[in-house]
Amino acid sequence: MNTLAVRNKKKQLGAFYTPQPMARFIVNWAVRSSDETVMDPGCGEAVFLLEAYKHLVELGVPAAQAVSQIQGVEVDKVAYDRACRLLTDASGICPPGIMCADFFQVQPDLFGPPAVDVIVGNPPYIRYHQFKGATRQRALQSARRAGVELTRLTSSWAPYLIHAISFLKPGGRLAMIVPAELLQVDYAEPVRRFLLEHFANVAVVTFDERVFPDVLEDTVILLAESDGSAPGLRVIRLGNLDDLTELGQSLRDVPIARGAKDAQRWTRYLLPRDSLSVYQSFIETGETTTLGELGNVDIGVVTGNNAYFLLTEAKARWWEIEPDFLTPAAPKPKLMPGARFSLHEWEQLRDQSVPCYLLNCRLPPSVVAGHRVWSYIERGVEKGVHKGYKCSNREPWYAVPGVRVPPVFLTYMAHEIPRLIVNEAQVVNHNLIHGLYFHDGRETSPEELVIRVASFYTTFTMLSVELVGRSYGGGVLKVETKESERICLIEPSGPARRRLIEAFPLIDEHLRRRAFDDALAIGDEILLLGQVAVDQTVYEQLCRAYRSIRGRRLSRAKS
Repeated sequence: MNTLAVRNKKKQLGAFYTPQPMARFIVNWAVRSSDETVMDPGCGEAVFLLEAYKHLVELGVPAAQAVSQIQGVEVDKVAYDRACRLLTDASGICPPGIMCADFFQVQPDLFGPPAVDVIVGNPPYIRYHQFKGATRQRALQSARRAGVELTRLTSSWAPYLIHAISFLKPGGRLAMIVPAELLQVDYAEPVRRFLLEHFANVAVVTFDERVFPDVLEDTVILLAESDGSAPGLRVIRLGNLDDLTELGQSLRDVPIARGAKDAQRWTRYLLPRDSLSVYQSFIETGETTTLGELGNVDIGVVTGNNAYFLLTEAKARWWEIEPDFLTPAAPKPKLMPGARFSLHEWEQLRDQSVPCYLLNCRLPPSVVAGHRVWSYIERGVEKGVHKGYKCSNREPWYAVPGVRVPPVFLTYMAHEIPRLIVNEAQVVNHNLIHGLYFHDGRETSPEELVIRVASFYTTFTMLSVELVGRSYGGGVLKVETKESERICLIEPSGPARRRLIEAFPLIDEHLRRRAFDDALAIGDEILLLGQVAVDQTVYEQLCRAYRSIRGRRLSRAKS
């Protein structure tokens, strides 16, 4: 099998194999006695099981006995065969407890009582839109049997983790590598709650540097045990894998982040305790609001094929498409670098052959066939655009739904900082940028829009976005629509409103120059130091917290 085929197969199976130092740390933490049984429910090429075998031997267990205390499941026959060979080569004995099977079809009683003492491993990571079919149904049913109801957005690791816990003896330990989604997504809340209810002590070890260089998904180490001493949740932030050797068995020396029932997002515990208290004290002042209190954040137009539905002016002219079927559309977010996007900017991009028109035709074929646009629609059929998932579920296939003009844009993904942008050009947004639609009755005059957007650019709000969004391995911060509505802002009042209007052009200028700290300093001076009148020491603490969590995210783009 060639390299590309192997990579694609691993992606389909969610298989990303673990660095040996990480596997060694996990096994050494989890396996503490010579009589303990160890299971890896997705053993791959046996990196964890080999470490478990070596560790048991170091604890004085004879080779034959050590192999018999190891159990594993692997769905991929090639990986299963290699795992068996590696364990046989290491021990001289064919491992009896390794099976080739879909883990969700394996039940705890298949191994016979008693269940295992330790679960280790690295669950397969398959995103929800690829995690489907009979395997997905078995996975969700397995979680349901454990009392955990997972949403349709669930990726494969979550039910995998829950099913694995069902194999543990009372008092057993779990040590696994899982996506950082455990900390930072809503759909993982039932998993967080289940962990805190099932184990007295839960620790999450995070890394500032990327652990898996070829994987954009951020990962953490989850360590859980039922020892009741100092119960609670610990979140440990390390620089890189080398720091694991320093951590060792000293996990219990790490202060508890929260008590044993805190299933809300754990991302905030990446902040030092005092910084988190400062951030939360801002929210409790009564001078803050959220984007959700101001309006609804919604995704942009989902065309089903942006390359076809978004056209340059030259392309529209070549096909002689009537102006009535062309709606001015926003470009990619990186082409809107400021806090406002003007009609003049849109016209400049249009003249530079940027796709700035949306094909917006809702007439039935019997009517539209008499227009020049019909030739372009027929061309879409020739290219198979109508067979795409979104297009094939529309009638007619070319009628893009939900076309509307938001007063304000919100970037969906960001590197340096997210941005709120006044839509002065009055163009529609596509699915690469969100729209903010103010609630009925909200004042949306040009001045009010400027005030709202300018108030977004403070250190407090940027920290809020980092905490409600999702950090990915390449340094990207992604903020989904419902998450966006939880972003906190200072509610401008009194003289601050006029000062924000006056300062808006300079904020916009700084953003365009990528002088992000300068832009935030203006908002901070008006709202945090001015209106809220925070103490300078508290303000500096808030700034350090923001720089710390943002720096952690951006460091992934370099590692």
